Amino acid sequence: MRAKQYMSRAFRLDYKINCKLKELTYLKDRSQRATSSLTARSYSGTSRRSLMECSVVDIIDLEHEIDHLIDVLVELKQELQTVIEKLTIEVYRFILTQRYIEFKTWEEIANKLNMTFLEVIQHHGYALLRIEEELEQDTGGGGDDKIRIVSAVLSKS
Repeated sequence: MRAKQYMSRAFRLDYKINCKLKELTYLKDRSQRATSSLTARSYSGTSRRSLMECSVVDIIDLEHEIDHLIDVLVELKQELQTVIEKLTIEVYRFILTQRYIEFKTWEEIANKLNMTFLEVIQHHGYALLRIEEELEQDTGGGGDDKIRIVSAVLSKS
């Protein structure tokens, strides 16, 4: 896995969480418009669930999924921060933290560092090369398991 792909996993997971949060807002709005009809009567031998009941179940399921994704994101950010902290050049650590942990834009990072956009991009490229070297040295251990778990979470719809 290339360093940029490795570092960008948090972006994708954060995006997925934000999409799920929008979906949750939609479901909550929809549930407020639903009328409840509580009945124990079954039709044609089957029990029918009301729109309200379906909405509540969908909301609870989605909230559990979002909680799980947030837990994975927190672990992933901690892992990324550990890798970033291994860099010896402070500006590299700052740029990578701002970009991949705080999700700042290139312009925001450049303004904070009082650098040009191109200087930040150049330092970012050098930092990624250092990260790639670090990842190659750490190919043993349980990092591959974490990568597989996050990849599985990101690939689910």
